[in-house]
Amino acid sequence: MPLPHTCSPMLIILVAGGATACAEETCTPENHCQLLDGEPTCEPGYAWEDARRRRCVALPCVGECAVNEAADGCRTLFAADCAYIYRCSTPAEITALELSEGFTGEAGCAAALVAGECTEEKLFAGVRLGTVVYDHAVAEACLATVAEFPCMPWLQAFSHPTLLDACWRVFDGRVAAGGDCLRSVECAGQSGYCDRGACVARSGEDYEIPCATPGATPDCPGGVCLALAANEQGLAGICTRRCVDNEECGFGGGCYPTPAGNHCFSSCVALEQCSGGFTCVVEPGEWVGACSITPL
Repeated sequence: MPLPHTCSPMLIILVAGGATACAEETCTPENHCQLLDGEPTCEPGYAWEDARRRRCVALPCVGECAVNEAADGCRTLFAADCAYIYRCSTPAEITALELSEGFTGEAGCAAALVAGECTEEKLFAGVRLGTVVYDHAVAEACLATVAEFPCMPWLQAFSHPTLLDACWRVFDGRVAAGGDCLRSVECAGQSGYCDRGACVARSGEDYEIPCATPGATPDCPGGVCLALAANEQGLAGICTRRCVDNEECGFGGGCYPTPAGNHCFSSCVALEQCSGGFTCVVEPGEWVGACSITPL
C-alpha cells in the first residue's frame, strides 16, 4: 500500500486520467499549485516538471522578467546597505555623509544608490542579454550577512572579506576570460574586468608585486612598474597600471593619485591584507587604504 499522499505507479495505471489524480494529491500551495475548477494548475510563473504532473517548478526567467527580478534585488540590497550605515554610524558621521552625497535619511541613501547603480547601462543590459544573472540564493545569504554583521565604519565593513565573499556573486557575470563584453559586471569571477571589449582577470593582488625596473614592463600584470620613493622596505618599484576609476583596477583594487598620475593599488583595511613586503597605508580620516610603502 502506498503511503498517504503519494502517487504509486499502480494508481497511475488503474485510474483513468491517472496523471490528474496524482496531481490532485500533490496540488498544495507549498508546491505552487492551485485547483482551478477542480483541475490542478501550476501558479503563474510555474509549470509541471514533467508529464506525471507531480511537482510545479519555476519557469526560466529571461528578458524583461529577469530585469524586473534584478531591479527588485538591486533595490533590496542597497536598502540593506543603507540600513547598516544608519545603524552603525554616529549622528555626526551621518550628517557628514548626507552633506557630502546630497541625500537625506535612510530612504534617501537607498534611492541615491539605486539611481546611480541599478541602471540599464551598469547592470540591466547585461541581465537582459543573459550575460549577467541575478542569483536569489546568494542575495538571501548576502542580506543575512549584512543584517548580522557587527558595527564598524561602513567603508571598512563593505571592504571586509566576510561581506565581499557573501555578496560578490549576487549579480554573477557569465562571460569567461577572453569573451566579448560591454561592462565588467558581465565578466565571470571576482577578478573579471571588461578591457576594450574582452573579459580579462584583474584583482588587487596584481598590485602587491615588487618590481626592480620602473617603467613599462611585461613582468607586471598591469604592464607598469611604478618607481617608489626611498622607503623602509627598500623596494624600488611596485607593479600597477594606469587608471581613471576604481573599476579599472579590478576586484580589491582602487585607483589612487600619484605624482606620475592615477595608478591602481591594492585596497586594504589592515596590515595583514598586504603581501610582497608592502604595508597598508591609510590616510588620516579614512578607513580604507592602499598597499604601499613606508617612506623614509
